[in-house]
Amino acid sequence: MDARFLGLESMFTTLGINSAKTFQMWYNSGLKERETQDLNIAGCQYAPAQADFTAEFLESTGVIKTMATIVDLNSEPLARGKEVEIKKHEFQIPRQKVKVNFGENDMRKQIIELNKADANARLGGNSPYATVRDFIANHLYDSLAEIPDQHVQRLNFLRGQMFGKHEVTLDADNNQSGIALTLKSAVPDGNIVTEQWYTTDDVGTVTYVESADPILTLKKKTRALRNDHYHGYRNITVEMNASTFFTVVEHPKVLQKLGYLVRPEFELVTSNDSKAQALGKQKLLSMSDELLKEWFKEAIGADELLIDTTIVGAARLDASSKKFVTDAIDAFPVGVVLVRPSGIVSDIFNVTPYRPDAQAIYTNIFGGRGIIEYFYNARQREQTWISEFTALPVLTRPGDMYYYNVTATYTPVVSPTGNPKTQGYYEKQSDGTYVPSTDTSVQSGKTYYTKS
Repeated sequence: MDARFLGLESMFTTLGINSAKTFQMWYNSGLKERETQDLNIAGCQYAPAQADFTAEFLESTGVIKTMATIVDLNSEPLARGKEVEIKKHEFQIPRQKVKVNFGENDMRKQIIELNKADANARLGGNSPYATVRDFIANHLYDSLAEIPDQHVQRLNFLRGQMFGKHEVTLDADNNQSGIALTLKSAVPDGNIVTEQWYTTDDVGTVTYVESADPILTLKKKTRALRNDHYHGYRNITVEMNASTFFTVVEHPKVLQKLGYLVRPEFELVTSNDSKAQALGKQKLLSMSDELLKEWFKEAIGADELLIDTTIVGAARLDASSKKFVTDAIDAFPVGVVLVRPSGIVSDIFNVTPYRPDAQAIYTNIFGGRGIIEYFYNARQREQTWISEFTALPVLTRPGDMYYYNVTATYTPVVSPTGNPKTQGYYEKQSDGTYVPSTDTSVQSGKTYYTKS
């Protein structure tokens, strides 16, 4: 331990960070790289920074070229002109903030723990920190690393929800103590298809809808897009959550196709379908994940298959324990398959921050798109860092995004009462599918379900 240390100071004072320039240098040397660690903004690019909080972009639709008019020798054709449908879309860009506090009591507790660790380490001939200054430097890094990390997580969430749900809903589950609102994209209703490939009950048991054929459905879609020279596109990306993918590949029709790939002669006899499924299941267990993804990509006719594994944490205050707990949320939702053009389909609209004067201590983050500002309360001896980053991934090709909602969770109703039909209850069929109940009163012995 450094014997020359005679008192407790703020972390910034100890490290000589006393201006915006020194704060920026410290941030760039230690925390800047965290802005891209675990960041998933595939298909996005940053739009130029803007001053206002309204994002605007224009979307044009494909135009079918018309033929020339055949006339007689002395006639003139009618002048038609050319009409291109252009749509203007507007969105509000939400601001996200992170706050870190560190007071005298926090510093004292840390130094006390440091003294204990140092004494124990010296018994073994080692010291975790050569000086108190080294300890403070490490602690400052760990504390402020939360800021870029949390902004990365929020950006992952916004991107995943906008790509997976074509909208972002902020509520108490994912934005506790923040604002509640829904930011919708301009994806046409006709681009969203509900086609159940499997269902899940309240304990997570999967039941496959055997009449569905996931590979055939996606193959037809990719082929149709490639053959539509005016409203389609050539390079196609299919994207889904990892949980969805590994559930879909165990669908009987998918296993069947995999089995036929191993034993093509099975296709000569339809009664071999069950044998092909069993063989496909064996093949599935022996294949690496990467080989399986490559085969599935080829089978559905996609140029790119993105399997999303991004998990974000949502902090919430537990009412009983009075402590913050973290809930895990899939950034890209489970049960959704997205078919879209490869490459950039989204702009991250961002609002330039209002920077303080030269006396303030602050640093730019995310390429100048956000800031962290430092405040010191001399009376309370409290250090505070507050960041702001205003950004929203917006789908800029909404008409080219196609969604398949392929599953739903059905939960048994405990002690059902009233009218099952008007309450939106479902009944389970013998083939594993669920249909809306037509009962007008609860039937004894029958199980009703709610859909989520």
